[in-house]
Amino acid sequence: MIIDNFMTKYFILLPSDLQVKIMLSVREFYQTIPKFKRDEYVKFKMSVIYDMRRARFNNYYNNFFFSGEMPIYFLKICHEPIWDKRKKIWYYYYRYGYDYQEYGCADENQLLRCVALNIR
Repeated sequence: MIIDNFMTKYFILLPSDLQVKIMLSVREFYQTIPKFKRDEYVKFKMSVIYDMRRARFNNYYNNFFFSGEMPIYFLKICHEPIWDKRKKIWYYYYRYGYDYQEYGCADENQLLRCVALNIR
């Protein structure tokens, strides 16, 4: 907390080159590159598919929330990734199902745990 007070009060008073060095040395100012892109297809691992089928009667699985049928096999990333500044993670909106009528949202860590491969 003492460091935060220092930064809010005195950081502006530092010379600009020193400000830049401090900003580049602090990892949380970096924004990572998203691992998935818009209109990309994502295929699940078979172990995840089996777990989803087992948990089919629950309304959720592994913090994925589904609007209808569970996504089996493929997801299509339908929007550009969204960066959450507070949590420092990318979020993805996806579609799945027949004619991609169902939709959902997941963060990058959730997708990386479940994904077997990306199909561009």
